[in-house]
Amino acid sequence: MISPIPAFRLLRRAVSAALPAALIFSSTAIGAASTAPWQTLPSLPAASTGLTAVRLPDDSIVAVGGAATQRSGARMAVRLDPKHDAWQNLPPSPVDLDTPAALALTDHAVLVVAPSFANGSIGAPSKALILDPIWRRWIMLPPCPVALLNPRVMLLNAHTVLAVGGVGDLLGATLNLTTEQWTPLRSPVPDLAGYSVAAVAGKGALLLSSVAIGAMGQPIAVRRAWLLSPSSVWTEAARPPLVVDGAQAVDLGNGQLLFAGGYPMGDDPKLSAPPALLYNISRDQWSVAGSTGADHRGGQLVLLSSGRAVLVGGHGPDGSPTSSCIVFSSTQWRQAYSLPSPVAGYAVVGTAHGELMVIGGARPSTKGMAAEAGALLLPLDTLIAG
Repeated sequence: MISPIPAFRLLRRAVSAALPAALIFSSTAIGAASTAPWQTLPSLPAASTGLTAVRLPDDSIVAVGGAATQRSGARMAVRLDPKHDAWQNLPPSPVDLDTPAALALTDHAVLVVAPSFANGSIGAPSKALILDPIWRRWIMLPPCPVALLNPRVMLLNAHTVLAVGGVGDLLGATLNLTTEQWTPLRSPVPDLAGYSVAAVAGKGALLLSSVAIGAMGQPIAVRRAWLLSPSSVWTEAARPPLVVDGAQAVDLGNGQLLFAGGYPMGDDPKLSAPPALLYNISRDQWSVAGSTGADHRGGQLVLLSSGRAVLVGGHGPDGSPTSSCIVFSSTQWRQAYSLPSPVAGYAVVGTAHGELMVIGGARPSTKGMAAEAGALLLPLDTLIAG
């Protein structure tokens, strides 16, 4: 999701969501909270916030990043073995990462792209690297030629990666994995400032645009969608039914893309949060996927299994982190969950068994927000099936 209004919302990552700590499921949509079994995993080697986590093909988990303000810095790299027995320290990144984008290409290759401001000014090119967690080494790639404020990376095809997160006329760039060359990608909408992008398996990506900057510098609602082919050609898709700013997106694996966790243009606290949207790929058709409530603006959307995803945390109209998460299954959002105290700045990732993993983060303390090293696992698919 990209939505830099106002002031590019650079602090949004600090209130990325709240850690869900209890969870049940019922037949009704978004019900009352109750208790569910979280499993405690081995702790990280050091307390950390601002991490990004990915699952590798061998089912191990790699977490990279950190925050420049914490003792361990923004160069952490760790790996959790497939049996979840222990975290392994990997060599630190040669550059600051500060909540990067990451994409598992193979067991030996994780593509990592840092936000522009992690190693320079807000307009600096974003650093790009490959981490080999097996051979324990980092490989520097040419920097992305576009400044990515809130980077996200995804595969367009077996040889091409799309990195987005820019604003204006350049959304990002494509990386040829064979030649290691970047090609800037122009936006189909001039001066685009707010949008979401979802990878479409075998077909490229879908851009859901939401906000552009007008001639007088004012935000303008944009209700249009575009398909990007693997060869980087834009084709306009069906028009979305409403404007959803700042949403995250996942491919549900059943021919549909889910967009959720959005907010009204500019995250206006006076307006209600928009509902989630579904896009049917083969039919080129949009539908409303139901309300996600008032407190999941900016939540993190994680794929669990085919047709299921969980929206983790977010914030309310006043910016306060929520202590809940909700699950989308088939056609509706289900259940509410509670946690003992707010947590922000954590990483979330789905496992191969439909579990939700929450890694690191920060809790309120007498001295402000304190980073934690804890990691938790919740068997969401098992609970839903039960």
